[in-house]
Amino acid sequence: MTTNKRTNSLMKMSTNTSNKTMDYVNINSTASSFINNNNTELELDLESNLEKEAIIYIKKAKSLLQPKCCLCNICSSKNKKYEEACNLYKKAGDKYKSINQWRNAGRCYENSAFIKQKIFKNPIKYYEESYNCYEKIEIGDESKYIFDKINSILEKEKNYFKIGKNYENLAIKEENKQKWVISIEHYLKAIKYFGKDDKHENAKIDIYIKLTKLMVFHSYPHANEKVPLMLENIAKYYSKNITSKYLSNEYYGKAILTRLYFNNNNQETKEYLIIYEKRDKLFEESNIYILCNDIIDSIEKQDIDKLNSSIQKYKEKNELDDYMKFIIDKIVEREKQKKLLKIEEKNENNDENIINNDISKIDTDLENKNDNVEKNTKDIDKNENDKD
Repeated sequence: MTTNKRTNSLMKMSTNTSNKTMDYVNINSTASSFINNNNTELELDLESNLEKEAIIYIKKAKSLLQPKCCLCNICSSKNKKYEEACNLYKKAGDKYKSINQWRNAGRCYENSAFIKQKIFKNPIKYYEESYNCYEKIEIGDESKYIFDKINSILEKEKNYFKIGKNYENLAIKEENKQKWVISIEHYLKAIKYFGKDDKHENAKIDIYIKLTKLMVFHSYPHANEKVPLMLENIAKYYSKNITSKYLSNEYYGKAILTRLYFNNNNQETKEYLIIYEKRDKLFEESNIYILCNDIIDSIEKQDIDKLNSSIQKYKEKNELDDYMKFIIDKIVEREKQKKLLKIEEKNENNDENIINNDISKIDTDLENKNDNVEKNTKDIDKNENDKD
């Protein structure tokens, strides 16, 4: 929805429970059309007193926003009228919100925000109220418009942390709906904004931790490239702080196992193991380093027993979190499959050898029989010649 379309359609409010109507104000983005005199109808259920009060507030707000008023003279005595109109729409929104008429409440708050913005005041809190109302009834287009509006204002203020939090909250909502890909995309946007300010690196790291699981568990495209790098960044972050330095070992180890899981390339993974141990000497002394080294060695030798034994030793000393368990189980499953395929190939080769040997034996027997027949024929011929 474009800004112009949105502005022209602003203030149209409706419910499905009434055939009664009322006039409502339509505020345009341009000064000359700030007030739309075409009486927009709004269907309302007037049964409750709260709804009646909301209507009274809206009518009062409209009376303050007469067509004779224009933005060119807002800067003087008109300011108070617009402030009052803004508060009246806010009160109307509160009334609608209290009876769960979310669309009407959202539109009232949106009007308050729009007026605030036109008189050069910060409209954020009213846009946020409007957004929360639209989200209650999941009006996609309305919510998205307000969400983008909020972030646009915050971007001008360079409030990148708040934008990041907005995307993070949106990602959590989508994650709860099990819309994994959409959730991941919103988390990635949150990281982008958190990354604009070093003060918020911890917020970025928290999202990295969430994303590594989401991307791996739900097979996100390019997870094989993104996830190991995220795990490295988490490890680097923790290695800076002496109180959480031990956590860097865990994430370097996860980065190694993740590379091994995705790339199935022992040599390349071994090279990263060397890089990490040089980067952080504590990693080389950790249990997870020993586990990674043993797993790489077991795979190289195609020794499933040693692989299982190494994992069991690690489990006796350390608890596997859900991420480690998932990755390790997948690696073990893959190696078992590889071994089974090798056994099947070996059996097929053995069967083929047996068949070839049998065929060769039959050929040899036939050749021997043919030789014997030929010899016997020659002997018979010789005997006949001797008689003659």
